[in-house]
Amino acid sequence: MTERMAKAWDNSVCDGLYRIGVGIVITLTAFGLQAAFWADLSPYVWLPLYPAIFFSSRFGGFLGGMTSTTLATLLGWYFFVPVRFSFALASPSGLVSILLFFIMGVLLSLTHEQLRRANRRTADEKTSRQTHERTHLFIEQAPHCIALLDRDLRYLAVSRRWRLELGRGCDDLVGRRHYDVHPDIPEDWKRGHRAALAGESLSKDEARWVQADGTEHVYRWVSCPWTEQNGTVGGIILSVEDITADDRAEKEARLTATMFDHSIEGITITDAEGTILAVNPAFTAITGYSAEELIGKNPRLLKSDRHDTAFYTQMFKTILSEGYWRGEIWNRRKSGAIYPEWMTISVVRDAKGDVVNYIGTFIDISRAKESEEQLFHLAHHDPLTGLPNRLLLLSRVHHAMACADRDGGKGALLFLDLDHFKNVNDSLGHAAGDELLQAVAQRYSNRLREADTLCRMGGDEFIVLLENLREADRAADVARSLIEELKVPFRLSSGRDVFIGTSVGISIFPDDGKDAGKVLSCADAAMYQAKKGGRNTYRFYTESLTEVANQRVAMEVALRQGLERGEFLLHYQPLIDMSSMRPVGVEALLRWQRPGAGLVPPGQFIPLAEETGLILPLGEFVLGAACSQMKRWLEAGADIETVAVNLSAHQFHQADIAQRVAAILEETGLPPGYLELEITESALMDFGEEAETRLRALKDLGLRLAIDDFGTGYSSLAYLKRFPIDKIKVDQSFVRDIPHDTADMEIVATVVAMAKNLNLQVLAEGVETEAQLAYLRHLKCDAAQGYLFSRPVPPLEFPPLWNAVLGFGVV
Repeated sequence: MTERMAKAWDNSVCDGLYRIGVGIVITLTAFGLQAAFWADLSPYVWLPLYPAIFFSSRFGGFLGGMTSTTLATLLGWYFFVPVRFSFALASPSGLVSILLFFIMGVLLSLTHEQLRRANRRTADEKTSRQTHERTHLFIEQAPHCIALLDRDLRYLAVSRRWRLELGRGCDDLVGRRHYDVHPDIPEDWKRGHRAALAGESLSKDEARWVQADGTEHVYRWVSCPWTEQNGTVGGIILSVEDITADDRAEKEARLTATMFDHSIEGITITDAEGTILAVNPAFTAITGYSAEELIGKNPRLLKSDRHDTAFYTQMFKTILSEGYWRGEIWNRRKSGAIYPEWMTISVVRDAKGDVVNYIGTFIDISRAKESEEQLFHLAHHDPLTGLPNRLLLLSRVHHAMACADRDGGKGALLFLDLDHFKNVNDSLGHAAGDELLQAVAQRYSNRLREADTLCRMGGDEFIVLLENLREADRAADVARSLIEELKVPFRLSSGRDVFIGTSVGISIFPDDGKDAGKVLSCADAAMYQAKKGGRNTYRFYTESLTEVANQRVAMEVALRQGLERGEFLLHYQPLIDMSSMRPVGVEALLRWQRPGAGLVPPGQFIPLAEETGLILPLGEFVLGAACSQMKRWLEAGADIETVAVNLSAHQFHQADIAQRVAAILEETGLPPGYLELEITESALMDFGEEAETRLRALKDLGLRLAIDDFGTGYSSLAYLKRFPIDKIKVDQSFVRDIPHDTADMEIVATVVAMAKNLNLQVLAEGVETEAQLAYLRHLKCDAAQGYLFSRPVPPLEFPPLWNAVLGFGVV
């Protein structure tokens, strides 16, 4: 006998004894009352005992009622009938009375038992029905997928969630086999089913299921048996929860935590009040503070005091209005050192739109700033003398002219050109010439005020900017003093004494012009008059020098006529890959075949074309002609990868430049990947933030972009990182003096290294010697062009050149 059966037996015996006890107690109580009150009612001696039988069967069931009937019959016969009544046992009526009492008691007990059983059955059915309904409701509305299956794994009941997520589009699953609905069910699920049918309960917290449509879901499931009333397993209960989203969120959380911990950017998270909640290791490494020192504090702890209150006010206005702020900010390390950061602060809002967190990320841009400052200095100063260069001079001239216009003052430009400097270079060498230029710069600087600007334009040309002049004679005094300063001979490191003079041209602004270019050209023209006047003297600009302007007008007319008559043509110069030393592309260069004047070089007419706006039709002609020629070469089987075309600043500033280029590509049929557009640094910088938009529109066409004359403009790391460019072209002015000019060599090396770090290609212009080629190959410069490989040639001469240039001779 099992433990369950023994326990049931014990419960049954106890229940029976209880019912018998109820019958005995009620019967004895009834007899006591009868003996006390109804002893004389002999004809009705059995009547008071019927209630006893009724209550015994009511509270003791059939067993209690029969106990009461039997006991009452025996006790009544024994105590009352033989002693007191004459019709006792011998009388037939007494026997009949006893027998009737017994029969009536049995019937009463039976009747009551049947009623009790009927009531119990009704109650049990109601309870069972309620239980079934609640069970069905529980399964139907369960928050997870629940299914009840029989031993054949046929569905007996399923929840609504099961039908929606695991029903495979079948609304009525009852009666269908689980494996018929899910033939692709994983094997570990089947093992759980078999274990449940064997009476075990199994569960799995993470079960992956790649379903028939290829999607992978992650589930948490429990498989347990359900038993019949006889204790045998009737089937299994499956509870399945789709935790794919939770799994994905957990992975994303782990990934986020990994990124947070291993990011090279400093990251901090604050609450809505700005209290730091968390910082990552990079944050502590950059600032020098530990996480314990920062958590619970405000980021104001890092303030450098280089920014005023208005800066931070505007920052947070931007954060709240735009959702983020990005920019450069200076903060202070724990050591006290201040440093620049490139920071982004983003706001995190809850579902109601309230701010709950701020997230700040930043990188330490100290090294980048140093590099940018070095590049800025290189771009704005002469590497040989350290003086401001033309770019910085023009900036200061613009400022000086604005001040003069505002205050009603005057200023002057002195254009100084050393007399016979070429003789020094030719006789003593470039090193001696460089030493002399440095010495001249030093003497000039000693003669000038701190407020004056001395710059080197290049070669042996210097410019002096004088501001706040009351009289023009002051400019003449400075010119005379500078001329006198050079009358003392220079002693070079070789021991040689060198005598040299200077010619000075002077222009006064705003008298001679109201823009920097005009004033500078006037000073240049005056300098040439000084040289014609015998050298080592100075001249002011005069109206007689307007002859140059007249020549320019004639040139403009000829330009317009040349466009109409088709006098312009293209020559092509090969671009050489430095690793394979093979030509990989060409650059299209504009030439003017002017009647009676021969081939006019672009330097004589391009500046005028830009000033007059004729550069726009010229630019379209160049682009169309180059694309057409490239298309013909490709169709002829030429192995040319790129045709490079210069895009002028005026063209780049056209709002529809991308559409214009696209139209030319479509018209000529040239695939965009073969076209490379070259844009100068100054064109990009002059256009400001809109330059990036224009560049991206051009880049979206599928063509390549290059920055031309790199190093002559701003050379900013910021735009190199931001603009979608593919190549930078080192200006030939930096290549020309290699290997004699160490400063130029350093500049080129810096540019090549910087480009490599930014994954940009580098092409060196103006390569004319084997020494230059060797140095550029040593730097691993990507490509080069110049007279060493070939001069620019007409299209008809290009196919034979394409093979001849492999010998690297001048063509």
